[in-house]
Amino acid sequence: VTAATTLLGVPLLPQFDGQPFSARIDRSAFYVQDEWEISPHWSTYFGLRNERIETQSRGTGATVSNSSSVLTPLWHLNYKFDPASRDMIRVSLTRSYRAPEAGTLLARPRPNQSFADLTQTNTELAADSVGNPALKPELATGLDVAYEHYFSGGGLMSIGAFHRSISDL
Repeated sequence: VTAATTLLGVPLLPQFDGQPFSARIDRSAFYVQDEWEISPHWSTYFGLRNERIETQSRGTGATVSNSSSVLTPLWHLNYKFDPASRDMIRVSLTRSYRAPEAGTLLARPRPNQSFADLTQTNTELAADSVGNPALKPELATGLDVAYEHYFSGGGLMSIGAFHRSISDL
């Protein structure tokens, strides 16, 4: 794909016009999960996902390729105070993986449309942007704890707390 950025027919980025650019993301994943009722009060389920992501971006310089694979487990544990009731405490330990969007990988400048005249200074809230072909996928590890109370006439009250640790954000 090639592109040109113009304002009233005048090229804004002549050094980039006509240069080919592309981004590609290939994903593959495998997932397995199982659930167990340990006792009338306790239940748990465990999942395991293996995901592989390969990215490639071609733009103003050399082609940049990244490949990563991660094993992301999850574990949920539920405790019911009374097996006949739905009220419970939930605890979850998770790990998740998110690939960058294709547009964020393109190393091609994009002027903000509110300030398309490049002789003017734009603002922090209307910044120009450029992608980063070396972006890595985000990896998050989380711990969640919640209490759930179900009302007899319908409805639910839930109180929870969580902690997330994110890398490569």
